[in-house]
Order: sequence, then structure tokens, then C-alpha cells
Amino acid sequence: PAAGYPFDFALSPDGKTLAVHLQPKRPVAKKGEPLEAPSPDGTRVGLYDATTFAHLRDLKADVEFGTALAFAPDGKVLGVAYRATDAGQPVGGVVEFDPATGRELRRCAYHAKEKGGTPRINRIAYSPDGARVVIVGGTGIPTGPNTLRIVGAVHYWDRKGSGVDITYVANESDEFTAGVFSADGRRFYLGSRGATQRTGRVGGSRAFWYASKAQCWDTTGAGWWFLDVHWSADGEFGRVSTMALDPTGTRLLVADEAGVWA
Repeated sequence: PAAGYPFDFALSPDGKTLAVHLQPKRPVAKKGEPLEAPSPDGTRVGLYDATTFAHLRDLKADVEFGTALAFAPDGKVLGVAYRATDAGQPVGGVVEFDPATGRELRRCAYHAKEKGGTPRINRIAYSPDGARVVIVGGTGIPTGPNTLRIVGAVHYWDRKGSGVDITYVANESDEFTAGVFSADGRRFYLGSRGATQRTGRVGGSRAFWYASKAQCWDTTGAGWWFLDVHWSADGEFGRVSTMALDPTGTRLLVADEAGVWA
């Protein structure tokens, strides 16, 4: 517990290293006093031996780490989402580290497509060949002094450069919360909260909720554009929290607030 609050983690392909996004310990409220929010200054990414859980090192950068992190397929790179500002405007991106040394290797950065928008990164997915990265998330677009709306956004990074070349924004969708490549890299699966509303009774009262949503995208178009949705399916309720393909690649497992569906 003294290490902090583990928000997300990634296991290296060889199973030897565990990377954990840790937020500061939650402060304890004193009687009659409001609970203080933890300081973001204590947020860190720690690397641990996955067998003994011995602490190996912390990653350092001049930006605030986001919660999403992932190892490249060869295990020699760890990508971590980050947030920053550029000329007063919010910036999102991925900074890559050598997990063996903690040294920063490269980074990409992007502004939201919409003016005044705030990038939101929920997942980082490396293509099976390691050449490409898909940044899964959304954009917070201001609609008033203290309000905003969220739209789904998928960003594409060719790791040979530093720029994010392709942005797809689905205005009819909530932010994307999960994403995973097929083993051959020809399909990309996305999870979110969909637009489908369902109604029912909860504790004798009538209620409505949004169904979770999974999509299958084609990644084989010219220039590797997200050109075609092969299929889309609704789950039960809430947002998709994570997705995984079984070892045969024939079943997609999707977790939402109701459980796991395939």
C-alpha cells in the first residue's frame, strides 16, 4: 500500500517485468473535514520484477504520465501515455522508454482535432510487427464555462516519425475505452459506451442505460486508414473496460459493467 494506488499495469512479453501506473496514496479524511484530493505530483510509473515484485526503477519524464501503458511486442520498449501543454493548449501523446535502463527513447505528441479540445488517452496498442501504435481514447470538447462533451477518437502513430498522422473522430460515440489488434494486424477491435439505450426496472423504479459497444475495424486500407467497420455489436450496460483475443484468435472477450461477453 505504501507504493501508491495501482491504476493500470502492463506485463512484458517475456513475463519478467511488470510496469505499474501508480497514483499517490489516498489521503484519509479527518472527522468533520472534507477529503483532500491526492496530489498529481506523486503519480509515477514503476517497474517491478514480475516474479519477486522487487522494485527495479521508476520512469522519469518532464510531462505528467497518463494511465495507459503498453510494451512493444519485442519487449524492448514501454510506451506510456502523457499529458502536457503547448502554448497554453492541452497536448496528448506517448513517450517510449527502454525498460532495461529507464532511458527515454522517443515520443509523439498531438493536439485535439477540435479547437479547445482536451485529448483523453485510455489505451495504447502496438501492432504485432511493432511498427505502428494506435492511441485509443477521446476528446473533451468544451460546451460551456464548466461543461464539455466527449467524442471517441482513435489516433495512429507511425513510430518512424514523431507526428500523429491519422485521427478518426466518431461524433456519435462516447470515448473509446479499449482496443486490441488481431494477431495478423489486419483487424483492430475497439470498445466504448455505445449509443443504444435500454430500459428496465431497478428496485421497482424504471431506469435506462446505455449498452456497451464493440467494433471491428479494417486496418488494410491505403495508408493504413480506418476505412471500414466490419461489424459492431452491443453488450449489456456501461462502458467496455477491456478486451482480449483468445490464443486462437477466433473469440474476442469483452468486459463491461455487466460481466464478460464473447
